[in-house]
Amino acid sequence: MLFFSKKVNEEIINDIEEIVTKYKDEFNECYVPLNALNLWYLEGNDFLDNLYGNELENFDLSILYDYKKTTLKNSLDEHPKVRKSFFYALNNIKQSKQLYYLNDLLDFLKSKGKMFVDNYLKDFQKSSNKYKKSIEKHKLPEYRNLLAWIEDDKLHFLDKLFVYLGKYSIPLDNIVEFYTDNDIARTVLVYNENNEVKNMNFNLSSFDTLEKLLPFKAKVD
Repeated sequence: MLFFSKKVNEEIINDIEEIVTKYKDEFNECYVPLNALNLWYLEGNDFLDNLYGNELENFDLSILYDYKKTTLKNSLDEHPKVRKSFFYALNNIKQSKQLYYLNDLLDFLKSKGKMFVDNYLKDFQKSSNKYKKSIEKHKLPEYRNLLAWIEDDKLHFLDKLFVYLGKYSIPLDNIVEFYTDNDIARTVLVYNENNEVKNMNFNLSSFDTLEKLLPFKAKVD
């Protein structure tokens, strides 16, 4: 993320404030702690798997808008996916720059956020087009990069794509264990959901990451 000294137009700053205020609850929900860890997820969770297919593989993000013919305000107001991604980015800035209030964030964007603000729609659409081509060429990576963290006695997962998908959370009390299955080269997370035992599969290296998050749930042979 690049910031330069050129100032952002006051009207655009006011537009951002208006959008954040209008969707205040959504803005507050689009939060990932800076100490969230990366996991490489394969499959197994119905919510994440269905969300991925319904929201991305069957949806053409590249036709959401033409960044040359719209405004940041209109795109954020009209397209929840763009807005959610923008809100996550804003909250990441708030944390990394230790900005505790909206006015502080807006002042920072006004003075140092020109590259970020001016290029957001263009960069979002560029990422969308790149993803679309990967789908068409059947070259999507086998694993999906998830952000993972513990908060409010739950383990949270969030897909770390250019457009953030819905968060999935598992109460810590519902997590049975996790272990490595060398026969299939996977790390397996076992948990209870609706009185059913379910598995989520990750790559082998994710075991070490899960051990940092859930050391008391690790099963070691």
